[in-house]
Amino acid sequence: GVPPKQYPIINFTTADATVESYTNFIRAVRSHLTTGGDVRHEIPVLPNRVGLPISQRFILVELSNHAELSVTLALDVTNAYVVGCRAGNSAYFFHPDNQEDAEAITHLFTDVQNSFTFAFGGNYDRLEQLGGLRENIELGTGPLEDAISALYYYSTCGTQIPTLARSFMVCIQMISEAARFQYIEGEMRPG
Repeated sequence: GVPPKQYPIINFTTADATVESYTNFIRAVRSHLTTGGDVRHEIPVLPNRVGLPISQRFILVELSNHAELSVTLALDVTNAYVVGCRAGNSAYFFHPDNQEDAEAITHLFTDVQNSFTFAFGGNYDRLEQLGGLRENIELGTGPLEDAISALYYYSTCGTQIPTLARSFMVCIQMISEAARFQYIEGEMRPG
């Protein structure tokens, strides 16, 4: 059989991050999500999942931080949201909404030793129940730095669920939302 196509990987590090490096990262994510056309002056158009081949369903975002920890988030191109995360030899996924999504995520991180699915989905309502309201969650380089560490250490049982949920909300707002909507880029502040 044909080996599975590697999903595109976009990298970002919080080490020495600048507004410019973050903006370029979000533009790269956006360009991988969209189905073409100029997205600089409008909300990007995301692909329709109907008829979308599994080989084009996801993109990977590899995040590294000052502590030299690295995690990889999988984003569903049809809505830009995070479906799962890889840290070292472990992968963990939000509970899929339906059977089709459940099948799709089996194509992600296929080489890890440990893979498991949370009992909760990745939507804000559920994450806020676990980690608190997103309005109370700081965004920026520092919070993203901490979120990467928390996601990384979850795989070694070093992170509690409320912290994990908050960390995912930082990533979703700073990556998924920023890629979906132009104006969120203005939220990024150094420090």
